[in-house]
Amino acid sequence: MAYPVSSRILALFVRHGVRPIFPKSGGAVNNPAVSAAIATKGRSQLVVHFQFRLSPETSIGPALLQLLWSTAADSRRVKVGRQPRRNAGGFIYSLYAPMDLQNLAAVEIRLRALLDRHVAGALPTLTRMHV
Repeated sequence: MAYPVSSRILALFVRHGVRPIFPKSGGAVNNPAVSAAIATKGRSQLVVHFQFRLSPETSIGPALLQLLWSTAADSRRVKVGRQPRRNAGGFIYSLYAPMDLQNLAAVEIRLRALLDRHVAGALPTLTRMHV
């Protein structure tokens, strides 16, 4: 037997990434709309797809990197990040996009071409994080 749960409460679960558990229903969500919302949220979550390193004397600004990544991914739902390298100079750049980013091989080809044109030294270290 499924318990009646308001759609407002279920929406809060989904928005905050909490999977509702209902003991009497074996942990399943008996509302197809809620199950679909949970699945969609997981697929649209931003994850790191690529990373590359740059030497200490080379860098790229966040606006240009965001533009290059958005163009390569053919999506405006992207994010870029930068962290200092441990035990070395320079930075590690991370490129985020939705988990279900389509045609990753074509995205990588476009990204490599754009980086080659605009960021010296990035190509040899470009790594795809997900298969």
